[in-house]
Amino acid sequence: MKKNIINSAIYLLLMLGALIIIYPIFLMILNSLKSNTDFMRSVFSFPEKLVFENYPIAWKQGGFFRSLINSLFLTTISVIILLSFGSLAAYPISRKDIPGKTLIYILFLSGLMIPAQVIAIPLFILERNLMLLNTFTGLIFVYIATQLPIAIFILVGFMAAIPKELEEAATIDGCSNFISFSRIIFPMLKPAIATVTILTSLNIWNDFFIPLILLSSQKKMTVNLRLHAFQGYHRVDYTTLFAFIASMIIPIIILFIIMQKNIMKGMTEGAVKA
Repeated sequence: MKKNIINSAIYLLLMLGALIIIYPIFLMILNSLKSNTDFMRSVFSFPEKLVFENYPIAWKQGGFFRSLINSLFLTTISVIILLSFGSLAAYPISRKDIPGKTLIYILFLSGLMIPAQVIAIPLFILERNLMLLNTFTGLIFVYIATQLPIAIFILVGFMAAIPKELEEAATIDGCSNFISFSRIIFPMLKPAIATVTILTSLNIWNDFFIPLILLSSQKKMTVNLRLHAFQGYHRVDYTTLFAFIASMIIPIIILFIIMQKNIMKGMTEGAVKA
């Protein structure tokens, strides 16, 4: 009886937490389908008539699709390179006895404690000296450097739980380190890779500060920069502003839905079961 009460209380708290998270999203979508008259009447009420025209207006006036392609390109390329370099760096740290690997691991993790605002000025000067200002290449390099610590942190922890007997058997069969990694270790990292993908994608997709200081071209703006410009030039038309924001979050929601099973495994599994 006591256990049932505790379980019911936990479920109730989880439902309350889900409601707190979902309600603002619902409210945003609701207001994106209102006319300005309905919006000014009440933010919380249902509209008398759904206004789907807010979305094409927001896409056209805000330059949404060009900025969407820019953000998708930056996020996709950055995450692919992050997973490649992160997994290759995490492999020897977690699986091999090499001198100084603990110090190397600590140096990587120290990047988690450095906020982007602290390195803004030296980063701008470095990108200017390397002639990478206002380029996607310069932005991708920054994202790789700033997101690599969290990728290595997750991948090292997951790789360390994989039984070493699998690699030992492969070595006896004549496999090199690279073949052991690519054919045995890497295929077992799906939950960790999904976790790294969604976390780094969220960080890159939602980033506003770094593109703000490194990009100046209108054609290369990300969705967050476009939202900032759109908010500045169309402050009264809140319904189209909500339509723009709703359009921004759709790609990340789709990514999470696709990877949610592996993400949960990556966050909860502490070992690989043989």
